[in-house]
Amino acid sequence: MIEDIFVQGGGDCPEATLQGIKLALEAAQPRSFIYVFTDASAKDPELLDSVLELIQRKESQVVFVLTGDCGDENSVAFQCYQRISQASSGILIRIMKNRVL
Repeated sequence: MIEDIFVQGGGDCPEATLQGIKLALEAAQPRSFIYVFTDASAKDPELLDSVLELIQRKESQVVFVLTGDCGDENSVAFQCYQRISQASSGILIRIMKNRVL
């Protein structure tokens, strides 16, 4: 299914990533795996608590593949990914864009 994904646009930094995670969790079956591919920090960290609540309720796991962070891995927006990963027993993978095939 991943081969069918079409990517276009871009250039936004940060992105509305937590909104996307929230929508995915709302639509997902319990105990689902949610995969997040992004090259930017989250511009919507105010959604963190609702995302964490959904993770707990759905018992889902969130896996991140990060190829960027808008230049500030110490920002609250980037740290949201770490908190979500930890809360969901997920994984946070950081990889350079030129290493992605």
